[in-house]
Amino acid sequence: MSRVKLEVEVDYGEVEEAIKKLAKQLGPEQVEPVLFDAAGIITEESRRRAPVEDGTLRDAHVTRQMDRGSYGGPAPSIAAIDRKKAPHAHLVEDGTSKMPATPYFRPAVDTSKGKVAKAIESGLRRLVGQL
Repeated sequence: MSRVKLEVEVDYGEVEEAIKKLAKQLGPEQVEPVLFDAAGIITEESRRRAPVEDGTLRDAHVTRQMDRGSYGGPAPSIAAIDRKKAPHAHLVEDGTSKMPATPYFRPAVDTSKGKVAKAIESGLRRLVGQL
């Protein structure tokens, strides 16, 4: 079996500018759900990869919409671990001197990049079709 290495380079500056431009035309409230849904892909993948079947660590995975701020674009959305629910999450991810690392969040981000990019692209294309 032969192996093929494929590298894709994305200029996120161009993507950010395109999102800002579209948000100005449609209004940020139209673009923000696309970003929120895309961040949710990472949330679900990290929840699936959590090294426990149930409990506070698995329940602490959240998708949050941040404030719009002053940069002129739609509010970014993030996938995160609620530290109030699972203050130990970073210890599981990174390990301690007494416990080996069990990475689950970073691998979820890494493996979800393609799905996230496709979700944003298809969501933005749908919005452009509404113009």
